[in-house]
Amino acid sequence: MFSAFVDEVGISSVNILEPLQFSGLLFGALLPYWFTAMTMKSVGKAALAMVSEVRRQFREYPGIMTGVDRPDYSQCVKISTDASLKEMIPPATLVLFTPVVVGVLFGVDALAGMLAGALVSGVQIAISSSNTGGAWDNAKVRRLGRFCLNLNRNTSKQDISALEKAKVQYNIKLLSLEIQLEILSRTLQVLL
Repeated sequence: MFSAFVDEVGISSVNILEPLQFSGLLFGALLPYWFTAMTMKSVGKAALAMVSEVRRQFREYPGIMTGVDRPDYSQCVKISTDASLKEMIPPATLVLFTPVVVGVLFGVDALAGMLAGALVSGVQIAISSSNTGGAWDNAKVRRLGRFCLNLNRNTSKQDISALEKAKVQYNIKLLSLEIQLEILSRTLQVLL
């Protein structure tokens, strides 16, 4: 994308000694972090709504913990879907209109700097997020593996029941984190 832009407008390089290009570079480097902060805030709102719904279901249907009642998954899917559509409007607006605004107000040089800064900064965030997501996933697998090993030991029925309850509570917290990471990962994939 940057190469196509540079070819189209006829810029051969981005010079940090040029004030407009340097300002654009700094602003562009800020954009992926701003976008990420907006998406994380949105994911946090959605996760909070999801946790509130799960708590409501556990409160109103105590049989969910014992397997007698089934959770209402459709309500959780609705919360996630509604949030993903509604909460992504501001970050999408930021990404779509910032280059237009910078280009119109400050010109091609500032826009070239902004695109270069966003590209470099965005790649760094993508690599960091990818590694962090892998580490979280590995930690989850390791923890669940330990849990499964504990279930295979010769324990009393009460201990298994307590472990099952702990597993459900742990999985709810993990689900919230996984939803946040998945939305962030998909958002970065769309951005890059």
